[in-house]
Amino acid sequence: MSKQITLTLPDEVYEQIQRTAAADQRPIAEVLTDTIVQATPIFSVDARRPAMLREKAAFLEMHSQLLGQYEGQYVAIYQGQVIDHDHDVEALVRRVENNLHDEVVLIKQVTEEPDRVLHLRSPRFVRNP
Repeated sequence: MSKQITLTLPDEVYEQIQRTAAADQRPIAEVLTDTIVQATPIFSVDARRPAMLREKAAFLEMHSQLLGQYEGQYVAIYQGQVIDHDHDVEALVRRVENNLHDEVVLIKQVTEEPDRVLHLRSPRFVRNP
């Protein structure tokens, strides 16, 4: 499915697009469409991402305090505060979902390392002589 739109461009932008279209021997509409597609992220970004990043920042800021109080447990961070904790992550998730439904809540295990680093090995191709 396609949508047709009317777009007003500054003269210098239109002229640049016109030159590109002429050089590539393509219609201006095609050049504009390709340009927009290339500028648009392939994967959409969830609108709640900024809220999750704030919760993660709060977790990192409180990490040393959390470590002393909840080491090994899972904590639920909502609006920068610990709202619940449990050793059983599934029980914690159920409680959070029952109370906050679709709100952004970070649930994370409190360990010595606040962010776990994953090391992935890359395949290596070797030629046979």
